[in-house]
Amino acid sequence: MCIRDSYGLGLEVNTVRTGTGPSDHYPFWQNGYDAVLIIEKMNQEYPYYHTTEDTVDKLNFTFTSKIVKILLGAVASFAEINSHDERGPSHSYEVPPPWGYSVDSHVNISVSVKDPSGVNHSSIELHLDGNPVPFYTYPVTFGYRVYTDYLSLVVDSTYTARIMATDVHGNSLNYSWNFTVDDSPPYPVTGQKMSIVGNDILINWDVSPSPDFSHFAIFRADTPDSFTFHTPLTTTTNTQYINANVASQLSSAFYAIRAVDAAGNMDEEYTVLGKHTITIYDGWNLVGYPFQPTDRNTEQVFSYLGNNWKRVWSYDANKSPNRWAMYDRDAPEWLRDYKMITSGQGIWVETTGSNLKLCMTGKVLQNVTFELKKGWNLIAYPGFNSETLGEAFAGVPYDLAYAFHPSMEPYRLMAYEDNWGVMKGGAYWLHLYTDFTWTYQTY
Repeated sequence: MCIRDSYGLGLEVNTVRTGTGPSDHYPFWQNGYDAVLIIEKMNQEYPYYHTTEDTVDKLNFTFTSKIVKILLGAVASFAEINSHDERGPSHSYEVPPPWGYSVDSHVNISVSVKDPSGVNHSSIELHLDGNPVPFYTYPVTFGYRVYTDYLSLVVDSTYTARIMATDVHGNSLNYSWNFTVDDSPPYPVTGQKMSIVGNDILINWDVSPSPDFSHFAIFRADTPDSFTFHTPLTTTTNTQYINANVASQLSSAFYAIRAVDAAGNMDEEYTVLGKHTITIYDGWNLVGYPFQPTDRNTEQVFSYLGNNWKRVWSYDANKSPNRWAMYDRDAPEWLRDYKMITSGQGIWVETTGSNLKLCMTGKVLQNVTFELKKGWNLIAYPGFNSETLGEAFAGVPYDLAYAFHPSMEPYRLMAYEDNWGVMKGGAYWLHLYTDFTWTYQTY
């Protein structure tokens, strides 16, 4: 009886010793062990005992939980565990978490309160910054889940939540925790640079100045306009990422590095970096550089070809009368007037050797603007989509177009039709019948 009374369970307990019995305790008696059967007045009060109608829907779970508690108390007593309870209810699963964040100003506060002896429901209080707030509860094992409606809070502010409760013995819980409402994104990533090291793509960027910075999220996509920003390729707190063994692959890859703060907010501005690899043939090749290189130096841009390139030429219709510019590796320095490469330029490059590849890297410009002149213009295709010549240069007033073809000797050029597909990393001669300013949007 003392176990029942010490836990305040309100059960009526009757002890009966029959000496025999067709039940679970009897074999223990026969072998000299103490045993006891706990049952609800046998079948006098429960007509479904040992019948097929004895189903779970007929259980009284409140009564069952009291039976479980008195049995646990009995086991603790037999084990000589000190049953004098001086510990208050426990707390767990706080939302928002302690020293955590909410990215929404409409915040739902919740916490679990538990105690093996039972939680006094009427004693539960929930406060925010010292003021009581309305709450709801639902029962969980040994206690309650306490939660609020969505509360409208001020962003960029820190709050203190407090939960208070007592158990059935009067032991108390008084716990508080802090959280911050933060929906402000961190500073955008700056200083992104892409380079080639062997067959690896190396990306570097600056340290984040955001005081609540958590990590960088690295995303990769097949085109500049196909980023989803749902699942990153990887995350890091470093300021470097290496994409190994991809430089020589004949494909495009695009990267965006975004800063994430402790609340999970992601910066709102991002730069797209890209790489595209094309095949280079022995002799003259016409290529279009679609990126703004990190290092615009001509030697650096074509360094992926090693010693297999001799010279490059570019043509700018705006630079009359000297529209051609040249960089010859064997020429004296004063003759090299094409020392810096800019996104959107068409470039003739002379190489030696077969099975060559050129990996082009750099920043993808969101918009590329060309000042085109009446007559011939040599421009790169600045995009990365699958489109025809007519689609790519829609609106440009041209009447003739020529493109590179390695078998069309001696100039390796062929007339190009509007319904033929453009080549990523390619360049085109376009003949315009009037001056025209053309802008291409890449993403």
